Amino acid sequence: MFACGTDAGEIVLWDFPYGLANGPKSIPNKRRLVCLAFRSGSEILESYHQDDSLQLWDARTMQLAAKPFTGLGGNEEMTVFSANGARLASCIGEKLVVWDTQSGRSIGAPIKVPALSLTSLAFNNDGTKLAAWTSTVDNGPGEIYLWNLTVDPAPIETLSGHREEVLNVAFSPDGKTLASCSLDEMIRFWDMKSGRQKGPVLADVHRVTEVAFSPDGKILASSSVLPFSHAPSVLQLWDVMTGKPIGQPRAIGSHGSLTRAPFNHSGTLLVTTDVPAGAQPGKAALTLWDIDVKSWQERACNIANRNLSRREWLYYLENQTYHKTNLNLPEPLIIARPKRTIAEENF
Repeated sequence: MFACGTDAGEIVLWDFPYGLANGPKSIPNKRRLVCLAFRSGSEILESYHQDDSLQLWDARTMQLAAKPFTGLGGNEEMTVFSANGARLASCIGEKLVVWDTQSGRSIGAPIKVPALSLTSLAFNNDGTKLAAWTSTVDNGPGEIYLWNLTVDPAPIETLSGHREEVLNVAFSPDGKTLASCSLDEMIRFWDMKSGRQKGPVLADVHRVTEVAFSPDGKILASSSVLPFSHAPSVLQLWDVMTGKPIGQPRAIGSHGSLTRAPFNHSGTLLVTTDVPAGAQPGKAALTLWDIDVKSWQERACNIANRNLSRREWLYYLENQTYHKTNLNLPEPLIIARPKRTIAEENF
């Protein structure tokens, strides 16, 4: 199930794959949304609103599941749920406060913010680590701050390496790696145990604005724009292990971007959002991308009405073991080219 919110406060849900045929369901709501998250292992949808209320919804019945919490005192731009929905972090003045969404109570002591120019926040999957990153007014290097929330008061760790402002970060599903992107057009990976950079540094000709890991942590999705250009934003998939791009960049609209949690649970679908030219205020378009490599193989073979030859497989899918994607069709025969005679070579 996928959920998103509108500027007017409406919560819209799609139940994939059936939602594509039956259309979305919506929860009418007049409180402007700040962020949304499903509570782990349940169909409870949590929504935090501009009026500083935390609401819990039953995604099946579309009704409130509990009495709303209030008094969290969050900042609209600086409030985020953990991926499992168990925690909510908000920036209140010069302090960060982490809340338990089950009880509505704060967890641990407030965290003093080291800089007043924090851009945004991100949790790891289980809500035990919190990351924040900075904007810079002098085009200097951006920094990433990390807090270990299993310790009270939470100690701070600083990650430095980007030459310019950090724009976005994302934790891998296992929490062992952090990916970050910056105005320096680089995507960097960080080891969460040592705090050092690891793996390949991904260079992009575009300015990468957002990054997100697939559920298995093997693919990184990025959205980026070409500075000082009217070209549309682009979506690129990366192999985390090798650092190589997967496929070609795909245009996702003039204002296209990744959603906050863009992948479905199986990692076969990816959602991007865009505000098309001429769209009504508050309206946006969602695009659903099939990123399942297996389905690409099957689709290509169905269009060609044959299986890939071993030579084609080696060229396009060199890191995967050969197999027939359509069992009803034979494996193409390799026809050896006849040797040319000396007379033919000279012709």
